[in-house]
Amino acid sequence: MDLLSVSAHLMIVSDLDHTTVDHHDPENLSLLRFNALWESKYRHDSLLVFSSGRSPTLYKQLRKEKPLLTPDITIMSVGTEIAYD
Repeated sequence: MDLLSVSAHLMIVSDLDHTTVDHHDPENLSLLRFNALWESKYRHDSLLVFSSGRSPTLYKQLRKEKPLLTPDITIMSVGTEIAYD
C-alpha cells in the first residue's frame, strides 16, 4: 500500500517474538494462516507494522528463519529505528 496516497482502512502493529512469531510452532502454522489472511483480505488497503526490540541485524536473521511478510513499516531497536517499505 502506498503510505502517503490514501488512508489505511486498518493498521495492525505487532511485536514479533512470541506474538507474531510463535517460537514453539516449528511448522509456523499460525504465522502462515495470518499471512494468508492478510494477503487475501487486508494487504490492498491496510498497513502492517512490526514493532520489535530487535536490532536490524537480528530482525533480518529472524526473517531468514521464519516466513514473515514484508511489513509496510518496521520499528526496531525498541523504537529507535524506523524503516518504511
